[in-house]
Amino acid sequence: MSRVTAIQTNFTAGQLSPRLFGRVDLNKYANGAEELTNLVVLPHGGISRRPGTKFINETKTSSAKSRLIPFRFNTEQAYCLEAGNQYFRFFKDQGSILEANKTISGITKANPGVVTATSHGFSDDDVVFISSVVGMTEVNGKYFKVANKGTNTFELTDIDGTNVNTSSFTTYGSAGTAARVYEIATPFETAKLFELQYAQTADVMYIAHPSYAPRKLSRTGHTNFTLSEVTFEDGPYLEDNVTTTTLTPSAVSGTGITIAASAVTGINGGSGFLSTDVGRLIRIGHQATAWAASTSFSVGDVRRNSGNVYECVKAGTSAGSGGPSGEGENIVDNSVTWKYLDDGGVVYGNATITDINSTTNVDADVNKNFGGTSAETDWRLGAFSGTTGYPSAVAFFEQRLFFGGTTEQPQTIFGSRSGEFENFAPSALDTGAIVNTIATDEVNSIRWLTAGAVMAVGTAGGEFTLTSSTQQEGVTPSNVRVVRQGTRGCHTTRPIRIDSRVLFIQFHQRKLRELSFDLATDSFVSPDLTILAENVTGEGLVEMSFQQEPDSIVWAVRDDGRLAGLTYLRDQEVVAWHEHVIGGNISKSFNSASSVDSNQITISSHGYASGDAVTYDANGGEVVGGLTDGTKYFVHVVDSNTIKLAETKDQALIQATITLADASSASTQFFRQNAKVESVTVIPGDNQDELWITVQRTVNGTTRRYVEVLSNKFDPLRGSNKINCIFADSALTYDSTAASTISGLDHLESETVSVLGDGSVYSNQAVTSGAISSLSPTVTKATIGFPYTSTVKTLRPEQGGDDGSAQGRTKRVFETTFRFLDTLGAEFAANGSSFDEVQFRAGSTPMDISPPLFTGDKTVQFHGSWETEGQVSVRQAQPLPFELSSIITRIITHSG
Repeated sequence: MSRVTAIQTNFTAGQLSPRLFGRVDLNKYANGAEELTNLVVLPHGGISRRPGTKFINETKTSSAKSRLIPFRFNTEQAYCLEAGNQYFRFFKDQGSILEANKTISGITKANPGVVTATSHGFSDDDVVFISSVVGMTEVNGKYFKVANKGTNTFELTDIDGTNVNTSSFTTYGSAGTAARVYEIATPFETAKLFELQYAQTADVMYIAHPSYAPRKLSRTGHTNFTLSEVTFEDGPYLEDNVTTTTLTPSAVSGTGITIAASAVTGINGGSGFLSTDVGRLIRIGHQATAWAASTSFSVGDVRRNSGNVYECVKAGTSAGSGGPSGEGENIVDNSVTWKYLDDGGVVYGNATITDINSTTNVDADVNKNFGGTSAETDWRLGAFSGTTGYPSAVAFFEQRLFFGGTTEQPQTIFGSRSGEFENFAPSALDTGAIVNTIATDEVNSIRWLTAGAVMAVGTAGGEFTLTSSTQQEGVTPSNVRVVRQGTRGCHTTRPIRIDSRVLFIQFHQRKLRELSFDLATDSFVSPDLTILAENVTGEGLVEMSFQQEPDSIVWAVRDDGRLAGLTYLRDQEVVAWHEHVIGGNISKSFNSASSVDSNQITISSHGYASGDAVTYDANGGEVVGGLTDGTKYFVHVVDSNTIKLAETKDQALIQATITLADASSASTQFFRQNAKVESVTVIPGDNQDELWITVQRTVNGTTRRYVEVLSNKFDPLRGSNKINCIFADSALTYDSTAASTISGLDHLESETVSVLGDGSVYSNQAVTSGAISSLSPTVTKATIGFPYTSTVKTLRPEQGGDDGSAQGRTKRVFETTFRFLDTLGAEFAANGSSFDEVQFRAGSTPMDISPPLFTGDKTVQFHGSWETEGQVSVRQAQPLPFELSSIITRIITHSG
């Protein structure tokens, strides 16, 4: 026998993969854990309970996913956009942005209640927020959907469109306002939302997607956002025409001109003009008129001289000989001033196609005057169109706007003229537009662009950098270089740039890689950040964002709705993964008798995929034969309305399913899954970066999708205390006079919630009619929301073997010391079962008040049996703070 004391001083390796449970030789093993759920690894090494989330609002349409997009104008004016099916909504200061208030002058007691608000201007299905009503206070602080609107009245329905019966409400007295939730229309459909790429400068955001013409979102005020197609001044274009086909404009300027082609050859692969060409640019070059001596010129005149083309920028009379030459913005020619445009002596005009008359004839509006009306072979078609597709990626780099990856040119990058973000006109000048096609021996469709000292280009087949041929120069059309730096391949998810490193999701979505320059090898490398925790990404990552403050964490949404966190501080050698399960669940109900037949269960429109995990809940009824209440099973999908169950995921996939028998007495029973995070983004907040998420749950039997914000880090050094802490999800807080009933909890209707009142934990309650009641004693401050549990489970200890490794040896943990910081409430267990409570209440603390937060060591005794694991689990299930700095374990190991 040997007795040892083992200390785990930190958790900076995070949660480790089961594939590493035997790698006691790794240095990271000593700093890792088998499980870190709803715990954040701190940069200092300890672990702290994930803060709860605050409920902000329900999404516009809970039946469909929406995506969150950051819009950062500056640190004081940052917005979170809710991008849904063909709409954007906006949040600021952790609330929905509302339009101007409309004054309410009356609300009837009826079913439905009718609101009077003179000239309100609302439309049916608008969502409005009502506040400040005197008398009928039941409507205050709630959102309603407008129905049967009149000029001065509208009916109240809830968000689902059900009439709001105000018959039993208090009689309306006076005052009140109704304000419409601000939103704008967009073309983006639900299925395309997570493929949108965007780049922002000041109050303008450019948005790219291969199915839509590039858009520009502009802001001039909190309720003044506009989304419009980008109107390109010139370009970008496909390659120059190399056929004998000519294009002839009917006029040099104007709208509704015609452009005739001599043949279809060279136009859309020989198909000629197509209906999808409407909106496409056409560029035609004509020989410019020659400069003439001693001639009067007006501003805008274009002339050819010395093999170049010049535009008059100051009217006057030209010299008697010579004329303009060279390159420059102000070339003096007697009393005329010229501006160099391009070389070659050709003047280029362009027009936008407005209608297709035939495969060889189109109508168009001229954007830049043509140099003539003759038939010319010098022409190019626009690179962006419904025919060729639109760019997939967008970024700003060195005062240029870059797009990349259209359907027809998936490997081509287009850069604007320097300082002119919407001008992609070709030019030999250094300030001219840039076009570069990645030349490789395989297709490398561009997925994303992100700019730093160089611009990183993520493609389906590898990673590239775009830069100038020498680091001392800016990028120009003549010196641009695109160089392959890796062959891993990238997913379409937007990458994260942290200092000089780019974190990107690999093609198959299960690995997060870090693209950075390695001085030792003088090359770029992309190590796998998930190599120690490959299980933490589940079936794949779908979105991610970086919360720099307070703890430098990358948050990533998994395909199954879990949230993966990565504490990332390269300079401190901290790369630590942790998993997060948001409170609440998704439920599907069925009849335990009539819905079970032939080993199948019928659930209408269940929405499952084969392999999904579900937990069976008999709901107090007779258990279905073959199942065990509270047990996890795996779904095999028969069809959209029918499933079978298996004991493992692999069995579900090969249809090795369980034999079922219907219950003899019918009851409503459930299959439950964890609530699912669907989108994540970060915007600057007052004291730290704000993490915003959308979450899908079943609430009161209905699918709901909520927008929520992770509450601030619990930090007593910066004013946090157990009275104002938030350790519940989708939580709301109460701060008013002493009360035993707290209302306004409609978004939690019929759900069981945790309650923290004045720093004390109350029994969980079910929300009824939007309220909880019978709080005793009464509370002046409270936090109410979905409960969640934070758990850490250590790895198998290596210490304790007298004559070699302790792995596999019979052992017993007999005592453990937990070093806590500002903690109250925790449970412990050996090997993750039979949890006991850590005692925090001192004998001198009165029983009718909550104990203070504890900092220091708590030593506990274990009474478990001998086994081979020697692991320790600690969890916090109460809505209270928990921070663990280290674990000191005392173990007896059998030497035989």
